[in-house]
Amino acid sequence: MAIINYPKFQVVDSNGDPLTGGKLYFYEQGTSTLKTVYSDPGMTTAHASPVVLDSLGENVIYGSGYYKIILKDSDDTEIWTVDEYLAGDEVDWVSISDYDDSLNTAVSEIGATPTTLLIDKAVTISQNVTVPATLHLLVLNINGGALQPANGITVTYNCPITAGAYRIFGGSGTHTKTGIVGPTLGKWTSGGSDDFDIPNDLTVGNDVTISGDLKPTDIPYLPGFMSRPKFVFTERLAFTSGGTHEILEGDTLTGATGGGTGVVEWLEVTSGTWAGGDAAGNLFLHTRNATAFEAENLNEGANSNVCTIAAASTKDSVVIYPGFYQHKGTLDQIVYWITKIGFIFGSGGSNAGSTDLGASEKHYLYIDDSALSGIVMTAAEFINNTTAPSYSAAKNGQYNSSDRCIFGIKTDGSNNIDEFFHNGEKVIYADQVTDRAEADLDASWTDVTLSIPGFCTEAVCTFLTNSGGDGERDTYWRTNGQTGTGGHLAGRSRVDNNAQDEQFLTASVITDSGQKIEVKQDGAGAGQTAVYTDAWLFPIGM
Repeated sequence: MAIINYPKFQVVDSNGDPLTGGKLYFYEQGTSTLKTVYSDPGMTTAHASPVVLDSLGENVIYGSGYYKIILKDSDDTEIWTVDEYLAGDEVDWVSISDYDDSLNTAVSEIGATPTTLLIDKAVTISQNVTVPATLHLLVLNINGGALQPANGITVTYNCPITAGAYRIFGGSGTHTKTGIVGPTLGKWTSGGSDDFDIPNDLTVGNDVTISGDLKPTDIPYLPGFMSRPKFVFTERLAFTSGGTHEILEGDTLTGATGGGTGVVEWLEVTSGTWAGGDAAGNLFLHTRNATAFEAENLNEGANSNVCTIAAASTKDSVVIYPGFYQHKGTLDQIVYWITKIGFIFGSGGSNAGSTDLGASEKHYLYIDDSALSGIVMTAAEFINNTTAPSYSAAKNGQYNSSDRCIFGIKTDGSNNIDEFFHNGEKVIYADQVTDRAEADLDASWTDVTLSIPGFCTEAVCTFLTNSGGDGERDTYWRTNGQTGTGGHLAGRSRVDNNAQDEQFLTASVITDSGQKIEVKQDGAGAGQTAVYTDAWLFPIGM
């Protein structure tokens, strides 16, 4: 007997929310024959099929041996299929790190005991080794090959292997794979010929099925792929606990003295526990009212003094929703996270190597290549600094050396992150940014630098046009350095009955690589133009 996904099987959706009503189907490995799972450790009470997840996306599931598992949402749309899942009788789970990163040592010391061996890093193999059928390899590493025999070394696999559609066989030695137990994937070997095929009728998503025997070179490869997370502006409160009431995401907290309120987007407990009444950590709040927090106790609904804060909130953090990226740093690998992450900017925040926030600066959020310790990321494996990235065609992304850039923010004159709202491709500033104050503008093209990140060349701007009493005036914009003389109409103003008229027009603009556009009016005189930046858009592929 083994519990499946201890302590409970839980699934979240792409937004990090519980998959309420999700449905799990359990089959014999490699088949469509249902296999029983149970709700109790003694495996006497069988679950109905499918197993339905509760409002937290959870259920307690026990099983034995290998399963094929299919997950569907409440509308019966398939989300994923996993085959060769081992729940096994008296099967231990160990990591290659427990054996000094040596496959030879692991095979020798584990012996014939049924065991699942997690390999989540590149493993150099310097002696011939045969992996027995009792040792199940669970390979989560895609750093260009997790299993790397040296030249002249042979690894013989007589075992089941579970891994995704990525390369796991590397090195310059030989992999003898004919004894692998269960299904195999061609992507486990990097290109060229291979001695095993992908199974027929492989469903790749969106109701698309590929039929026939396929080799690795038949599978399309999408370089630089990623699933961009949602970024949320938050105000941070460092707290200590005032009692045993646990604060949860979505709770509205109210200052007991000042009356300020905010909604908990995310929180981290860095020491103590709620049950012990000594929890301490950080609260990441959104939707705060106009009243500032102060040194005070906080209330949650009818629960008083749920925690204590020593100072007002700071605008030095963002919450990052789940996402993944192909990161081409020191290694070519997929990195991901499946829960929200609260990142605190600056050297005193999540990563000591980060740059402190200054006044009126642009800061960039990177995957910190030097800090990566695996493929599942934590807050400490992101880093911020003021160095803008540049696009690397070889790496298919925005990089600063080996660090991949995933986001950018700007600060105000008091070293605070300017509030923003992120929705898909667009990041909207909470307040318009004045990039050209209302001033005289004649018929000559004039540069305006927009307050957008250095990787960005598309923005949404509002143009104010004032004729200055000179009759009808038109304002135009164009990309900086463009040779065309006409540009794009950005506003028209006129004078009626000697009354000066102003017009506002909002438009999408394209900048040069220095985030500049040019503006002009269609004649000389007293006409004035202002330019305000409202939002910016992620470049394609970022």
